[in-house]
Amino acid sequence: DEIGRKFGDLDDITSKVTDPLAKVADSVIAADAALLAMAIGGMAYAIKTAGEFSGKFGEITTLIKDTEAPIEQFKSDILDYSTSSVKSISDINQAIYNAISAGVDYKDSLAFVSDAEKLAVAGRAGLDATTKVLISTLNAYGESTDKSAKYSDIMFTTVRLGQTTLEELSSSLAMVTGLASTSGISFDVLSAAIAALTVSGLPTSQAITGLRQAIQNIIKPSAEAEKMAASLGIQFNAAALKTKGF
Repeated sequence: DEIGRKFGDLDDITSKVTDPLAKVADSVIAADAALLAMAIGGMAYAIKTAGEFSGKFGEITTLIKDTEAPIEQFKSDILDYSTSSVKSISDINQAIYNAISAGVDYKDSLAFVSDAEKLAVAGRAGLDATTKVLISTLNAYGESTDKSAKYSDIMFTTVRLGQTTLEELSSSLAMVTGLASTSGISFDVLSAAIAALTVSGLPTSQAITGLRQAIQNIIKPSAEAEKMAASLGIQFNAAALKTKGF
């Protein structure tokens, strides 16, 4: 009887211990299954992303003359940059491709893309848009990429003071930068004009179209405009535009 009672107590004690452990075991098995699924999914995603990166990097290398060691280092530099970037590796690769194809030396491309990314973050725009507008503007003004931070700051100031966005500037700014540059109008003056016109209510594309027409009319005025300008003592020609300013 005494032995029976002791075994009864033991049964009661073991039930109290083993039941929760059984539930823990079930939870562990479920957690293991979930973790395994996550691991498999993560590995699949990593493999897919790695494949996409390799494919895009392969496209980039078609624009570069260097081979082997320098290229492998460049590839490593891109991956290192991506770990601290807020943009996806796909966006970074596309921006680098666009920059190099537009004439940026691949060795300078990451520094350039870094400036473009800062502009994209500050202006809440896509990296592709800021890369394109920044490089096209630098090219129009014959500037090297070491001036990209300066031009980036001017663009952001235009957005901040005007009523426009970087996406809007990206789609239409190139319509006027080339003409403005050859006419001796600096980018900060041009940008100030865009900010002033847009803040007064003109849509960005309309403001830029108007500025282009105004510059063209000063360089090659109509007979009537030339006569009116002469009566006011104003020179309407390319020389006056360069010496007196816009």
